[in-house]
Amino acid sequence: MPFCMKCGEKLSEGAEFCSKCGTQVAGVSKPEKKDYSNIGGTLIMVGGVLNIVLPLLSVTFALLFWGTMIRRFVEIPEIWIRWGGEPWISRLIPEAFRLAMGLAIAGAVISIVLGILAIYSYNRVKGGDIKNGGLIAIILGVVMIATASWLPGIVTLLGGILCYTSK
Repeated sequence: MPFCMKCGEKLSEGAEFCSKCGTQVAGVSKPEKKDYSNIGGTLIMVGGVLNIVLPLLSVTFALLFWGTMIRRFVEIPEIWIRWGGEPWISRLIPEAFRLAMGLAIAGAVISIVLGILAIYSYNRVKGGDIKNGGLIAIILGVVMIATASWLPGIVTLLGGILCYTSK
């Protein structure tokens, strides 16, 4: 409930003048909410694209770099014996690599799906459904952060918050 700026009297809703001192109070208005959906939508889109591109780059790098390193260890099993190791290590490394790559690929697929959903959220915001698009982006940002996609998650979360709090 608003108060008179001159005497501090409580004003009734919609009052144009103070009932105690007669001061005009009609000029008092509520602050208008600003529209941040433009920058928020852009942040949602950037977060979604990052969440698609970064996992693809990391899996590609892992396949190229680590695959080459593992093949070198597997092709020369006697190196393990010379270092005092056991030959079974040369069989264990490829299995561990396959498991790690399987987990990395599964994580990349999850990240790509989250990125696609973020782009869907961006389309909702640009289509005029700012509140729902922002809410979807907030949820996706939190899930991205929880699944270790920090940068895209934070960008998407900020964009979602900006959209959700816009007019």
